[in-house]
Amino acid sequence: MAAGTVSSLVEQYPLLVTKLSIPNLELELVARPHLLARLHQAVARPLVVVAAPAGWGKTTLLAAWVRQAGQPVAWLSLDEGDNELARFWLHLIAALQQIRPGVGEAALVWFYAREAPPVEARLALLINDLALADETFVLVLDDYHYVHSPAIHASLVFFVEHPPPNVHLILTSRSELPLPIARWRARRRLVEFDSHDLRFSVEECAEFLHVMGLPLTPEQRDAFLARTEGWVTGLQLIALALQDRSNPDGFIAGLGARSRYIADYLSQEVLARQPPTIQEFLIRTSVLERLSAELCEAVTGRGDSQHMLELLERLKLFIIALDEERRWFRYHSLFRDFLRSQLGRSRPEITGELHRRAAQWYAANGLPHDAVSHALAAQDYELAGRITLENANELWRRQEQLSLRVWLEALPLALRERHPDVCLFHAWSLFSTLRIDEILSLLARAEALLTDGALPLANFSTDELRGILATIQAAVTVVQQDLGATAEFAQAALTQLPPEQKDWRYAALVGAGLAHHYHNDTDAAVLAFTEAFAEAVAFKRGTGDFYGRAFAASWLARLYVVQGRLYQAKEVYEEALALVTGQTGKLLPTAAWTLSGLGELYFQWNDLALAEEYFHKSLALSARPTPATAPPYLALARLAQARGDPRSAKAFLTEAVRLAERANLPSYRREVTLCRMWLALRQGEHKATLAKWIHEQGLELAQPSPSREAEYVMAARILITLQEYRGALELIEKLLVLAEAGGRGGVVIELLILQALALQRQAESEPAMATLQQALARAEPERYVRLFVDEGDAMLRLLRLLVARAGATDYTARLLSAFTRQEDSPDALNDRESEILRLLATGMSNREIAESLVITVGTVKWHTNHIYSKLGVKNRSQAVAKAREFRLLD
Repeated sequence: MAAGTVSSLVEQYPLLVTKLSIPNLELELVARPHLLARLHQAVARPLVVVAAPAGWGKTTLLAAWVRQAGQPVAWLSLDEGDNELARFWLHLIAALQQIRPGVGEAALVWFYAREAPPVEARLALLINDLALADETFVLVLDDYHYVHSPAIHASLVFFVEHPPPNVHLILTSRSELPLPIARWRARRRLVEFDSHDLRFSVEECAEFLHVMGLPLTPEQRDAFLARTEGWVTGLQLIALALQDRSNPDGFIAGLGARSRYIADYLSQEVLARQPPTIQEFLIRTSVLERLSAELCEAVTGRGDSQHMLELLERLKLFIIALDEERRWFRYHSLFRDFLRSQLGRSRPEITGELHRRAAQWYAANGLPHDAVSHALAAQDYELAGRITLENANELWRRQEQLSLRVWLEALPLALRERHPDVCLFHAWSLFSTLRIDEILSLLARAEALLTDGALPLANFSTDELRGILATIQAAVTVVQQDLGATAEFAQAALTQLPPEQKDWRYAALVGAGLAHHYHNDTDAAVLAFTEAFAEAVAFKRGTGDFYGRAFAASWLARLYVVQGRLYQAKEVYEEALALVTGQTGKLLPTAAWTLSGLGELYFQWNDLALAEEYFHKSLALSARPTPATAPPYLALARLAQARGDPRSAKAFLTEAVRLAERANLPSYRREVTLCRMWLALRQGEHKATLAKWIHEQGLELAQPSPSREAEYVMAARILITLQEYRGALELIEKLLVLAEAGGRGGVVIELLILQALALQRQAESEPAMATLQQALARAEPERYVRLFVDEGDAMLRLLRLLVARAGATDYTARLLSAFTRQEDSPDALNDRESEILRLLATGMSNREIAESLVITVGTVKWHTNHIYSKLGVKNRSQAVAKAREFRLLD
């Protein structure tokens, strides 16, 4: 498992600590000071590449350098299991957390989120996090030749080309790297070492022979070096073979004709000299990439495996300790490959059983990647399938759908088509690709198998599988926008899924909630999302699935707002905020939704300074603007308009439009369109433009649809502005019926306000005041303010008329005060601006201010420009001088 210093997010995903350990050096080591000095100079560049074939001492050189480097070094030993993008960066960040606990936590959350910003944005979070460190450190990625994922290559290119100034990367590889090395070489961004640099010199060869206790003559030494061409492992292999030989000249001379096969030849010589018990242990354990006593006992059946591993190390039989405690080891790769060839030639009948035992041990110890790899090597496809299915939910939570799909597709077609659970999870693994036709075909096959009574491969009941089938069918119908079917499938899933299938119940509840919401049944949607949020909190507290919590909480709180239950929405947001805070106290990226939602509530309560702070904190959790940051920009546009700053409102809207256009998400584009019209109404947009919008939207005013309620409410506003009061009132009446029936109390309040204004415009003052009183009665318990104040002078006049007739209440007095307060006027600094002004006066840079207030540098610049505008100055020196003149810093 991961070391104890890593965050909870890393700790939940099993990985061998040996992957993060700097390899131990052998005691008999030849010092190579010239290479160490070159390496020490090289790490001043952003990238160092050490590329050479197997056995040239790449890892040994780096391990020796690390021990005398005098700076923190994070180490990650890569293998075939690191070809999943999220898994690769999980392991890399885990390595970094060995020397800087908590680093990269925010970025890692997005790698495991179901809807995440582009990889570049996720990496920018990590890069920014690393850049905050006070010290310089080195990150070593050993054996990068195992990585063949184009997505990982592209992500690493971004990391190398946007490096934190205090981080230096070292890559080792046995082959040419599939990276833009030529470009980086031309830009002098890297230093390279190859086999020519790593080969032993005459002096190093002499020292090596002395350490090995081989007193060869200078002539024999030169022949020895010539035959190996300075190849480090070749030297070691021959040295072992030379021990106890009386005629070294003849042996060395006889190597020439077989130089291509030197490793195999000398390994046989070494192996042949071992007792049968050691030979048997070596050959049987060669199927393993890494060795521990417990694993070796499971594979060999021997109870003395720890003793055997220690013996092999004492005999220097090409075994390398991977940790300080000497619990984990590995064979030299060339020696391991030879042993495997011996196994295949001499004992092929036991190979499958050895792999099968390894698979069972890894599965029992929570390491499914290694377990499936060995099960497939054993060609025990049923075992591989069972291990895959038993870990499928965890793989999905960890966003490793690719591994799930690859493992299932590695099974024979006949086996895949025979078991309903294999079909279902194969379909689910394809869902992120939205290959709907393939998914539907697999679902149909699964349903037919269940009908025929086919047995599952893993331990699932028929009800469980039918519940999973219905859940996936519900998800497909959401994509197909067939939300009537979604509701039916989701309900069927919840009926059949047992309580312990929490992942699938959560997915079904989300589907049910979305279906109820779009079918005008807000109460039912709230119930579904309440249960989904409870499932997410109860089951996933400590699993790191921050996305599930944030998504369910965001929807539940939004529905409470729609219902007009603002304080309940606040409670949900605050509970969610505690759940999306990392161990280091930092808010994780998925908290952006929660912060933005809280900002919307405080905006409605007319606490504009606090609302603004939440919006900017939401934006600060993204390394750079992405489509997901469009909603906070829209909120800031409305806030700027509320402060009488239409210029800034347009600027924020423009940014939101730009971001939404990059996203293929209709919901974002819809929100942008509605905000644009909201601002257009308040900024005096030409009436012809407003009328054109209703036509372009294709709205059926005679029969409004609940699924487009927001557009119809906007149409009612536009009709009032166009002085089409009768049409507006008729539309409002229809919308009120739908909103009341759907339990959307917040929408009802807004509609009553619009109805009152339309009646007042028709000179129907008494009905207008009666309607306004209804709106006030509904709004007062939740302390709505902006719904009234944003209607401007028309609402102010109507509210004053009502107070004159019926007398003032605490609530109406508060509303009237909100119309006239000038604390946020352009000439007055708000709380955040005052705070930034005081920090400017201390001489802090924009970056230092951003770090102090946990906001972005861009946000600091935005506030600073406002400060300059309000104070009538052009730079920070003038701003500080004027602030002191007017005692604004007191």
